[in-house]
Order: sequence, then structure tokens, then C-alpha cells
Amino acid sequence: MDEFDEEKILNRLKRQKLDKQVTHLKTYLYELLLDTLLWYTKAKNHEFDSSFELAKIRLLEDRGLEEEALKLSERLVKRTSAAGSFVEKWNALSKSIHYASNEFLSDKKSEFSEVNDWMEQRGTLLAQMQRYHEYHSLLIQQLRIMRKAMQARSNEDLKALNEIFNQKIVQQKKLADSRDSRFVFHTLRLHHFQIFNPWKDFFEEAKALTEYAKKEGIEHFSMMNVLWAYSQLTQACYFTQQWKLLEKYLDELKSIQVNNQTEVMAQFTYYTQLAITLFDFKRDEKSLKELLRETVSHLKQFKNRLRPDVRLAMIITTASAFVEYGEYGTAIDVCEDFLTNYDSGIRLDALLMLYVYEFICHLEMGNMLYVNNTIQNVYRYFLRNDYKGEFESALMHVFKKISEMESYSQHKKEIQKLKDELNEAGGSASNRQHLALLPIVQNFLDAKLANQKIHVFAANQKATKE
Repeated sequence: MDEFDEEKILNRLKRQKLDKQVTHLKTYLYELLLDTLLWYTKAKNHEFDSSFELAKIRLLEDRGLEEEALKLSERLVKRTSAAGSFVEKWNALSKSIHYASNEFLSDKKSEFSEVNDWMEQRGTLLAQMQRYHEYHSLLIQQLRIMRKAMQARSNEDLKALNEIFNQKIVQQKKLADSRDSRFVFHTLRLHHFQIFNPWKDFFEEAKALTEYAKKEGIEHFSMMNVLWAYSQLTQACYFTQQWKLLEKYLDELKSIQVNNQTEVMAQFTYYTQLAITLFDFKRDEKSLKELLRETVSHLKQFKNRLRPDVRLAMIITTASAFVEYGEYGTAIDVCEDFLTNYDSGIRLDALLMLYVYEFICHLEMGNMLYVNNTIQNVYRYFLRNDYKGEFESALMHVFKKISEMESYSQHKKEIQKLKDELNEAGGSASNRQHLALLPIVQNFLDAKLANQKIHVFAANQKATKE
């Protein structure tokens, strides 16, 4: 069949009186397809391929074919030593010890040194596994602190993050004595620099990790880890304003050969966000608009699989770009697609950006009913989540006052007063989570002071800079 049609299958089976067995047949077919796909893709699945080789070795051993089993074991050790996981290496070395011990016991003339060599290698591997456990434990602690802090982080959180960063194993690269440990070593440092914002250090760390992965060979790492490393490096290029390097690494990221839908989705996510920014910087309007359309299409395709925070970040980026080009209706559609269906736990500052963009778009289009609806939606959201901060109150005041103005040119003093009020509220230490939102509203108010729509104002600003 071109597509699955359960009704047609049932009709075919009625004459065979198998209609009561359809559930069983479906399960059988599913398992058969899954097994077939596993066999078909086993060359790309190193862990499965290694387990399969180990099973073949055991099968030969059970039949007394020790010589043939030994050949396969030697081949397995050689392959896992280059690209295998800790478990794969452990199993392969255990087989080598087994064969070397058997050879010594069956031939008293042979030396026991080979057994000792294999034991020493396994001891080294065990030490590497223990060190990786230390790194991974620190990473889990760091991630817990990062993910629980949806608002501004407390002093206790910042202290704990600094304590993790100052650990000896996070400061000395030579202690990361395996590929797995080395990757986590860089990850711990990247997270720290991203939180505390020394962007030059963040760039150097991201570059070191990506270059290390390229030097070792991308095939030796999880593809998701490789894509993540490139995402960190491209972010670092953006934060340090290295546009030529950003273009270079984005091209490398896009050219990586991915193998499944999860990797396709990750590559699309990491590439798109900064490619939009890059095209905007280069004033490549044609490429940018093509990418925006493609992004909206992919967001619809992947939205149920994307993490809510990732999906939100991409929607903010695309909505911002559509607003800048005056495509207000499309920007509203993009915002509404998220606001009508999102999971709990989304950061307030990020979610507010969508509400702000939606408010701006409706106002610029003259949809005053929807402007008032947006204000009420934000107000209800604040009440529901008990947000009563100075910035939130100032933002609602700006929304309400701007929506009541019929002629901006006649209210310039009042608009300037609103801008000053918002700047004062957003400038306090307790409102640091709104730092990214503040420039958006400021830019909008500047456009109203100039009595222009925001996309016209943005275009004029760009032209002035050029």
C-alpha cells in the first residue's frame, strides 16, 4: 500500500476469519519493520554494530570455533579502540583478556605478559570511566541550576555555578583524558561563560571544542554533540561580532551530513537562528526572506518535536524579522501559533517578547480590537503567574497609553515620558531578565516619536548607519 489503511486490511482479512487477530498482526508487522530497519542501519549505529560483533564471537565460542572467534575479537578491539564507547571498549578488552589467558593456560611456554598488557589497558579505561563520571556529575549539577532558574538567578545559584567552574578538573584540560571527558570539560566551561558573559572566553572555548571534534574526526562523536558544538561556536561569533567567521562556520554546519529526523531538526534549528541574523547584517534581503519562509514551514513540520524553549527562540527570531520587513500579518500568525499552544515553564522574558510583537503588529495594522485583546491577555497572564514587578507594571502602562493615542505627533512628550518610565523600571538589578526585551519596546517608542511605523523607522535607521 502507498499508505497505511487499516480498514482495507480488515476487509481483506474477513474472508480468512482473521479479523480478531488484527492487533496481533499489527504488532508483529511493527516489530518486523523495526528489526529490518535496525539491520539496515546497523553500520551507522556503532553501538548496535559492536553488540552484533560480540554476539557473533559468542556464537563461534559456543560451537568451539575459538580460532575464528579470536580473529573477530582482534578486529573488534581495533575498531572500538578508535571510536567505541566505554562499554564497547570494556567488552572488547575483556574478550582479549579471556583469549590471552586461555592461550597461556593451554601453552605453558607462552608468556603471561600479554594478559598483563590487556589488564593494564582495561585498568586505564576504568580510570577514564571514573574521571568521566566526575565530569558528568558536575554537568548534571550545573544543568539543574541552569534549568530551575527561569527568572533572574539568585546569589546562591551563582555561587554554586562558580564553585563548579573552579573545580580542578574544570580548570585543567589535561585531566580530561578521554573523548567523552574532553567534550564535557568544554561543555562545563561553555555553560559558565554563557551565563557570566565573558564573550571572548566563550568564543575561544567554543572554537577549541569544535576544532577538537574536527581533529579527532566527527564520526567519533555523537552527531548531536557535533551539531551542538557548532551551535555554540556560531553563537560565540555572533556575540563577538565576527561576521566572516560566523558565515564560515554556518556553512560548515549546514554541510554536515545528518542521518535522521532528529539530527535534521537540530541542524535546522542551530543554523536558522543565526543565518537569519547574518543575512540581516549583510543586507541580503532576498536570502533572508527565502530563509524566513523556509523557517515557518519547518516550524510547522517540527513544532510537536521541538523543545518549547527552542521553538520559542526560533519564533521570536522569525517574528522579529517579519516585523522589521513590515509583514505584520505573518508575524502575528507566527506568534499566535505559539501563544495558543505552549507548555508551562516558558521564561517570562521570552514569552513577553511574543506578546510585545503581537501588540506592535496589531497596532501598526490598526486592529484596535486585537490590540485591546492582547493587553488583556498579558494582564491575565501576569495575574495567573503572580507577576507584579516594577517592569511588568510599566510595560502594561506603556501598552495602555499607546493604544489610546490617535496621533503620535501630538503626544511626543507623553511618549518620551513612557520611554523614561520603562527605562527606569528595566534598569534595576531585579529586572535583568528583561534586558533583551527592553530594546524592542524602546525601538517601538522611538518609531512613534518619529511618527513612523516601526518597519519604516527600522529601514531609516539602517540607511543612516550605512
